[in-house]
Amino acid sequence: EPRGSSFDELRANPNGAASGKVHVLFGRSGPRPPSLQLGALADSDGIIFPGTASQDYCGLNISRGGDLNQDGQNDLLLSCHGASTLGAYRGATYAIFGTASTALFKDGLE
Repeated sequence: EPRGSSFDELRANPNGAASGKVHVLFGRSGPRPPSLQLGALADSDGIIFPGTASQDYCGLNISRGGDLNQDGQNDLLLSCHGASTLGAYRGATYAIFGTASTALFKDGLE
């Protein structure tokens, strides 16, 4: 289930000032530890979506997308408000297709 954006993650600097980043944790059948270090997660536990350039603000908006590709799994929509792929500060939205239940966390277990 999507959670609200964290100011710290929107201002994260993996690819320039305020490029932002989002952590998607894959669902699993058993419990997780009460505290997670997102940087130490194995590839099988989740994926990180970093903004690609300065002031992308990747993760500014995250929303349930429903079943966009009609495969029977819920999908997520992720915005990078300042992305400039198509021109200065036009923004971008990415669809993350679900293959199993997922939970979205931005800066730790919420």
